[in-house]
Amino acid sequence: VRQWVLTLPYPLRYRCAWDARLTTEVLRAFLRSLFAEQRRRARRLSGIQRGHNGSVTFIQRFGSALNLTPHFHVLVLAGVYPGPAHDLGSFVPLPPPETEDVARVLTGTARRILRIVERRGLDPNEDTLASDEPLLALLTAASIRSRIATGPEAGERWRRLGDRVEPLDGEEGGVEPDAGVPPRCVREGGMSLHADVAVPANDRRRLERLCRYVARPPLALDRLEAMADGRLAYRLKTRWRDGTTHVVMARHELLERLAPLIPPPRAHQVRYHGVLAPCASGRSRVVPAAEGRD
Repeated sequence: VRQWVLTLPYPLRYRCAWDARLTTEVLRAFLRSLFAEQRRRARRLSGIQRGHNGSVTFIQRFGSALNLTPHFHVLVLAGVYPGPAHDLGSFVPLPPPETEDVARVLTGTARRILRIVERRGLDPNEDTLASDEPLLALLTAASIRSRIATGPEAGERWRRLGDRVEPLDGEEGGVEPDAGVPPRCVREGGMSLHADVAVPANDRRRLERLCRYVARPPLALDRLEAMADGRLAYRLKTRWRDGTTHVVMARHELLERLAPLIPPPRAHQVRYHGVLAPCASGRSRVVPAAEGRD
């Protein structure tokens, strides 16, 4: 099983934060590009003409600082099933993808998303959420930009603690211009795709840890502490590149940050696709029956 993590550009994050249908379309565009790439590699390496893929997607809406940042953690079966849908056959694993393969998936995803935007006629100057729910729109936009939403400091950057240093000139999106890119990680046009985390076959305990990580809730209470002046400090999971270790907020600001993280109603945050989809004809041959589990 390999984890693919797709992050979206800022304008699309705002739209996907409240438009559940658009989120579904963007996810479908990504999976089509990813599955097509896996079938292409299976055809080239193993001669399998039409392999079947499977994935479980966890839609995360939050960053480590409780900021709103919708993105996808997709756990993909790192291989294909060669047979027809009713008789899938034995699983054929694929070797780890190269960075060029990851870049091809991201390029195909961007091309499909652009077609979605054009087909839906999305106007960047039109904000349906602002007209229907102005307060939620204000909190959503402020959270994505890491700004204080209300009060006398509205519009200011979030307060931070740590051994802070000034960002380097030319830094974009929190990344230094000469910072090294991890293996199997591609950034382009405000989007990024990371595919360097994988779980070996039969390592069920490590797979469970990965699932628990991607399915975790946004707020970790053990990282939240009260300061002497009554404000709250939230410790980051990892130190930021500029030295920040905590974000500081007033108590009402905590509610401002939690409200946009609530997903739209009736929008599932865990999605199953391919041979793992609920209605897939071969799913019973892939997913163990209830009586066969520990």
